[in-house]
Amino acid sequence: MDDLENLSNSIEDDLNNFFKKASKVDESPVIEGFDDLFEVTDLNPPGGSGSGSGSGGSGDGSNGDRSGGGDFAITVNGSAPTTGSNGSPVYASTVSLNCESGNVILFTGTAGNQITRLGGFNASFSVGNGYAYFGVYGKVIYTSATSNQRTQPSAFVSGSIEIDTSANVETAFKDGWSRDANFASNSRLVYMFRIGVVALQKDGNNRFVYVNQLQTGDHTINSTTDTDSSVSPTVDIGDGFRQVTLCINGNPFTGFIDVRGIKKV
Repeated sequence: MDDLENLSNSIEDDLNNFFKKASKVDESPVIEGFDDLFEVTDLNPPGGSGSGSGSGGSGDGSNGDRSGGGDFAITVNGSAPTTGSNGSPVYASTVSLNCESGNVILFTGTAGNQITRLGGFNASFSVGNGYAYFGVYGKVIYTSATSNQRTQPSAFVSGSIEIDTSANVETAFKDGWSRDANFASNSRLVYMFRIGVVALQKDGNNRFVYVNQLQTGDHTINSTTDTDSSVSPTVDIGDGFRQVTLCINGNPFTGFIDVRGIKKV
């Protein structure tokens, strides 16, 4: 019986010692060594192929960047995370958007005029989770000539590729033809067309780049100088602007309308 009591006491003492040690903070080198081995693995390390950023099916790699590849090709650079001084990944807050040059052809069968983008555009991801949108447009300026009260584009003046935020695109970019702001003095016409739309998505540490390329290859405006000779006198029916005057409540207002292929019926 004494042997059983001694065994019971020994087991109880061992258990008490175990729980006492377990409840204390042990600062021995063994514990410190264990702490050194503890790490959090980044699911998308810099240069890695994780799911941290991508590109809606139009990118050239897992980091979401997009290189060129032809006329008016939109490019994206800088979406991949970099490595900070402490070795941790630094996720992109901005990317550089650009667009390769391309040709705009005013009249079918004639040579095109090249327009290009001068420098990149720094596009920022949204501060919180969500999307930021950017428009990429071609802009061409022509002189104009007037015939039979119709003003049409004639000589190429200049061209450029414009990139801006969706808010500025909405207020300042105009699809198709419009008169230059100084039309009264320079008689110039402006033509703008959509090349593509870029969306940047932020989702926590993840960064996604989506490119919707609308324009590829030469862009033909197909302006015409047609006339209708089936009537007398011959009627000028080519594309261009005609000046019209509307009378509203007895007050005349003058403006321009863009006409295309109008025929007498």
